[in-house]
Amino acid sequence: MERKQAASAFYTSGRGLYYFHAPSGSPELDFLTEDEGDVTIVECKATNNRATSMKYVIANPTKYGKYRAIKFSDTNIGGGDGFDTYPLYAAEFITKDQKRNVVPEVEVGKLKIPDNAALL
Repeated sequence: MERKQAASAFYTSGRGLYYFHAPSGSPELDFLTEDEGDVTIVECKATNNRATSMKYVIANPTKYGKYRAIKFSDTNIGGGDGFDTYPLYAAEFITKDQKRNVVPEVEVGKLKIPDNAALL
């Protein structure tokens, strides 16, 4: 289901969907997406698994090139190991014109509570 959710989010945002797997079968990457020549590796995991293929590609830039990478999984926002991690629901917030952030940045100081909002 995770790959279908991400595929739907990519399609509705106007991004192309690409898949990669080496002739040997490994590494195998869930998605590659391109925006104005910048390629991003995208892995989708049901749980916070290791994303072994993605980590292998990141660790071997001479062989595969250097790319931005993100992982969607059943976890919180995080980073490290050469990629960013986002919760699965964040795939719905992908926009085509965004280069660095999967989820748009929010200026918290500009947020306002609607007048008709119920107070807890």
